Parts: sequence; structure tokens; C-alpha cells
Amino acid sequence: MDIQKMTSELELLKAKMLSISNELHICLKQIEYISLELAGAKNNEVIEEIIEIDHQPKATEAVIEVKVIEEEKATIQPEHHQPKTANIEEKPEVNIPVPSPVKPKEAKANLNEVLAEKKEKTPVEHFADSPIADLKKAFSINQKLAYIKKIFNNDADIYNATIDELNGLSDFDSAHLLITNKMSADHQPEVLEEFLSFVKRRYI
Repeated sequence: MDIQKMTSELELLKAKMLSISNELHICLKQIEYISLELAGAKNNEVIEEIIEIDHQPKATEAVIEVKVIEEEKATIQPEHHQPKTANIEEKPEVNIPVPSPVKPKEAKANLNEVLAEKKEKTPVEHFADSPIADLKKAFSINQKLAYIKKIFNNDADIYNATIDELNGLSDFDSAHLLITNKMSADHQPEVLEEFLSFVKRRYI
């Protein structure tokens, strides 16, 4: 008998909970409806304010533009009466300076001398003529990675094998043939020229 009472009470509680949830659902819908009406009213007020603002300043702006145009015309008109004296005074200033023909020749001679001195002092030419005993030690890490990627199709094994064979050769012609056989078809010409410049120094 106690179990039956408990089950009946549970059913009553469930029914009350369902009724409460239904009422809450109805209240939420009413709140949403009221909020939508409020939002629509606010939007209408904002639209009305924008329309009022748009209508008012245009007339004042037009009056200001007319005044500015009239002021500009008043300032522009007297300036048209005085161009002749200004042009007459500027013409003799253009004709006065006469450059002497000797100065540019001296400047060219000085530039040639400076360039000749710079060519004598550049250290790149000294290193370009110096021989390389071992190509493995000639390249930096960045150069090695660039050659592997841009000449040997990102294959480090082919690069290492090519370097070993190049160290064992005796002339640049055979080295050039070896490189053309080992390099990829999609190599970059600029990087290849740099690599060949180092290889040439191996056979000096």
C-alpha cells in the first residue's frame, strides 16, 4: 500500500512540473514578443531621428558652399591681373647661369679614378682567384641547403655523392659534365652559376 501511495504522489508531482514548465514556456514567448516590439519601436525612433538629421543640414551646407565659392572667386579675380610682371622677372634668372663645359669632364675623370681605386680594393676578386682544397668545407650551411634544394632536387644523398666525386676529379671540364648529369631539370640557373664558381676554384 505504501508503494502505491508513493507512485501516486510521484505522478502528481510530475503533472505539476509539466504544468509549471508549460506556464514558463508561455511566459518566455510573451517576453520575446514584448522585446521584439520594443526593438521595433527603438528602430523606428532611430530611423526617424536619422531622417530628421538628414533633412536639416543640407540647406546650411549649400549656403556654406555658395559662400565659399563666392569668396574663392573674389580672391581669384585679382590674381589674374598680375601674371605678366612675375613672368618678366623670372626669364632673366633662367638665362643667367651658364655652366662651364670643363667641370663635367673633370667630374668624370674623378669618378673613373674612384672606381679604379675601388676595383683594386675589393676583396671579392682576391677570394675568387684563391683555390679550394675541399669542396665539403667551402660552403656554409645556408649555401649547402640552397644547393641541395635548388640544384639537386632536394636530395642530400645526390649532393654529397657529387661533392665527393668533384673532389676526386682533376679538371673543370669533367666536373662540369658530372654536375650536368647529376643536377635536376628544374634547377635554378642563378644558384647553379654560383655553385660552378666555387667548383672552378677547386681546379685552379
